[in-house]
Amino acid sequence: NTNDKSTKVIITIPNLTESDINHYLKNEFNNLSNIDFIDGSTITNTIVLKVNDKTFNKKHVENMLSRWGLESESYAFENMLSSSDIE
Repeated sequence: NTNDKSTKVIITIPNLTESDINHYLKNEFNNLSNIDFIDGSTITNTIVLKVNDKTFNKKHVENMLSRWGLESESYAFENMLSSSDIE
């Protein structure tokens, strides 16, 4: 199931601004069916996405960020399923 978005991705972007979040990233990620934009914060310099880890393409996200002059510092992946749900 390609819409099984059970992985949370927290991306740290040092030069993140409110305008990046509100004008670019939210719209850009909402256009993608395999990624949900959850949150963005300039306090923690992070954006939070909900993705399907089988279809998640880090390179695609990197290219998208660089289009807006942004560069990621780190990615943290968090599975939102309990361990009993994992095959």
